[in-house]
Parts: sequence; structure tokens; C-alpha cells
Amino acid sequence: MRKTCVVIVILLLALGGYTCGRSNDESGVESKVTEEVKSLEKKASGEVKKLEEDYKVLEAEKDYRKALEEEPKAPPEAIEEAEGGVSLEEGLASPPE
Repeated sequence: MRKTCVVIVILLLALGGYTCGRSNDESGVESKVTEEVKSLEKKASGEVKKLEEDYKVLEAEKDYRKALEEEPKAPPEAIEEAEGGVSLEEGLASPPE
């Protein structure tokens, strides 16, 4: 009977030590998981900020192109008058011989 009680006590102590040790391991795993989650959140927030900046740049380019398309185009004669009446033919002089 004593041997049976000793065996039962040893088994209970071993089982208790195993469960206590296992819960400590789970807390270590939980801390690793929370650290990984935090690092992923930081990465995700950084990528979101970058994407928001890229989106703002794309919207600005889109608005700029739209403004250029809406701007009235001047006829070539008006451009020559604005430049002081320089014709394209005067710029193409023959090279000296």
C-alpha cells in the first residue's frame, strides 16, 4: 500500500510540475506573439502612411493634368507675338562657309 501511495504522489507531482511548467511556456509564447503582432502593426502603419502619401501625389498629378487639359490653348500666332515676333525661319540660318 505504501508503494502505491508513493507512486500516486510521484505521478501527481510530476503531472503538477508538467502543467505548471507548461503554463509558463505559454506565457513566453504569448509574449512572443504579442511582440510579433506589435511589429506587424508598426510595419502596416508605416506602409499605410506611405500609400497615403503616394495616393496624395497621384491625386495632385491627376489634378495638374486636368488643369492642363482645361487651360485654353493659344494659337501659334499669339505665341509668336508674345515672344516678340520671332519667326522660326529666322532661327534656321545657314551655317557659315
